[in-house]
Amino acid sequence: AKPAKIEENIKNTGNVSYESAKKSFHDVIELTKSFKATIAALLSLGEVVDAKGDTVVIQFPKQYAFSRDKLKEPEDKKIIEECFSKVLQTNVKVNFKVEDEDGSIDESIEIAREIAGDDVPIIIED
Repeated sequence: AKPAKIEENIKNTGNVSYESAKKSFHDVIELTKSFKATIAALLSLGEVVDAKGDTVVIQFPKQYAFSRDKLKEPEDKKIIEECFSKVLQTNVKVNFKVEDEDGSIDESIEIAREIAGDDVPIIIED
């Protein structure tokens, strides 16, 4: 049996700080276990690297890119967003990133993927 949907006294607009998102990440992972243990396991491979407005950014090491791909699926992403929203008591959206080999993130590629989706080829010209 799945737990009831999370809809408790959550503010409509979010202003999530990096510190609060990072501190609450373990609680979010624990809460996702009650919905789907695989989400919690995959989420635990990432870390909160940024938070602006109502969006929390979770980054995965390159070798765990599959975690990002799985967690971006609408059903899984919705569960994570609901859990973050419950823990932080404000509406939260999540974005997922994978670090480059050198540990940095190519922001332009990630933004293009967020806009176009993973199924659309992205051509980069120098």
